[in-house]
Amino acid sequence: MKNLYKLLKPKVKTRLLAERKKYEIVDKVIIPTLKNKHVYTDLKISDVNRLIIFSNTHTFDWTVHDYKWGTKLFKEQ
Repeated sequence: MKNLYKLLKPKVKTRLLAERKKYEIVDKVIIPTLKNKHVYTDLKISDVNRLIIFSNTHTFDWTVHDYKWGTKLFKEQ
């Protein structure tokens, strides 16, 4: 089973990695959390919030389904 880091959509991963130099939280908290989880529902709300913020992901067009299942952030397994 792939970890959530490997399942990140390419656009999200690219934007997240672009923030590594500016914010050490990306390398110290966000990426390790994603590498240690295999299912989106294992993430805490704060984990998802950090990922959204530090990947510069806009959520204005998200539905409840997108938040509940992470469909805008992760590829399907």
